[in-house]
Formats: sequence, C-alpha cells, structure tokens
Amino acid sequence: MFSSIFNKKKKSSGIFIPKGQAFKELTEALEDTSINGISEHLGYNTNQVQAYYGYPPENPDITAVIFEVFTQNIVFVSTKTHVTQLTRSKVDYFLRDFKLEEFYNSVTTEDILQEGIENRTLSIDYLARVLAIESPDENGVFFVPKIGHYLYFNEGFLTDFSASDGLNKWAKQLMQINPNLIDSYEKVAKKYWGHESKKIINEVNIQAEAFADLPQAANNKFIPLHEAELGTINFFMLLVCHYDRGITLPEFKEINHGRYKETLQSTDSLIEYKLGNFTYRFLASGVLFDIKRN
Repeated sequence: MFSSIFNKKKKSSGIFIPKGQAFKELTEALEDTSINGISEHLGYNTNQVQAYYGYPPENPDITAVIFEVFTQNIVFVSTKTHVTQLTRSKVDYFLRDFKLEEFYNSVTTEDILQEGIENRTLSIDYLARVLAIESPDENGVFFVPKIGHYLYFNEGFLTDFSASDGLNKWAKQLMQINPNLIDSYEKVAKKYWGHESKKIINEVNIQAEAFADLPQAANNKFIPLHEAELGTINFFMLLVCHYDRGITLPEFKEINHGRYKETLQSTDSLIEYKLGNFTYRFLASGVLFDIKRN
C-alpha cells in the first residue's frame, strides 16, 4: 500500500505562467480552466489574448501558448497535467515555427479588431502598450505601422479601424498568396475607372471577398467561364451565375463598369446586358430576372 502511494505520479494544473526566463505553475484553484477562464483570472479579457496551438506532430507536453494579441508576449502556457516543470527551451522548441506576421495575418487582425469593437474590450491603454502607440488619447485616431491600420477610439475604446491602403482583409490575404493577381486586378480596374482610386480599390476588394466565398476556389469548375483580362477571374459574377449570389442592376453596373454591353433585345420591361459568356436580364426596377449563357 505504501509503495503505491509513493509511486503515484504527481500531476500539475497544466497552467504555467512566465517568471523571468522560467515558468511557474499556477496552483490556485480555478472554477473555469478553459483558455478564456484562465485568461480572465490573469486579468485579460478574451479579445486581448490569442492562442497558438502549433503544428502536428508537436511536443506532446505542451498544448498551447497564449500570447497578448499582436505580440509574442506569453501570458501563459497550457500543458498536459503530467508536466510538473516547464523549461524555456521546451517552450522555444514548441514555438520554433511561429512567425508573428503569419500568425496575425490580415484576416486574423481585422477579426480581432472587429470583435474587440463589438464587445467593447480593446481599450486605448491596452492597445497602446501592445502596439507601441505614442501619446495615446482616449478620443484619438492613430496609424499603427505594425498592423497597417488606422485605429479610431472614442471614450477610451476602439470603435473603428481602416486599412492604410484601403484593401479589405480578403484582398490583403490574396495579396499574400498571389501578389501578381492583385496587381492584375488593379490594372484592369484602372483601365476602366481611370484615376478614380476609390473605385479601383473597391473593385479589388469585391473580387477578393468573392474569391474567399467561392467553394473549392482553387479548382472551381466554373472558373473558365468567367475568365477576364490579364488572367483575372470575375469571381463575383461567378457567384451570381452559379451560386445564387444576389445582385441589383446598379451593383452590376458598378462591379462591371465599362465591360458590359446593352443588347438589342432590351425592352421597356426587361433590360439585357451581355458580359463575357453570359447575358443578364434585369427588370426595369433593377431586379435580376434571369441569366442565360451566350
């Protein structure tokens, strides 16, 4: 009996917080041992931290490293309960493939900011610290080069943001994947919009978001039907034609500015426009009536 007691393996809480260059086990009893619960116990709200789970196969001892958002500052490390001591070298090995710019890509960054706005959880004090905002003001507007966004604050909390180049998160993500494609979309849009930069950026954003919504985007079978200039694809109209994406006549004219032609079949009640391989018929009210392949 005594041998079984002494041979019983010790278990830990599985929660380790930084202390200098080492990590100390958090031994306080917690009602909520989820990542959110632990973060709140340590004084953070859920929008102020981000969890990194690594890539399999990973160290079987560590399950996640939780950072302050937009930084590599470790809030705590989550481990299996058989881990009773945690070394810096073991954490460094777990983080060997971690890259800040990849972890906080455009989509993740804007999702964090938007959630913080909706929950009123990103204060100027916190973001000033993690993003190195100089001379923070609770009602100020600040450009933050680290994330490439303007941040707008009211009464001490983040209320809005905008990308410095005007591109939405989908366009930024597509630029990371294929910068030449984004460049082609900009050139095509500029051909038809001239120097109207807002219209050009808007067109790029629309097509990038449509690409993000496209099923099996890399190998979608309808792509050849919507090929356009300079190797671009009209992803938005692809969704309209094959996935029931709604569109009105004003939207059609905005998205396809300069690239459609009204046909001789237009009447007082139906207006037809030919664009690429398809003809779109709209009611006089601007509602899409039907689509036919040319």
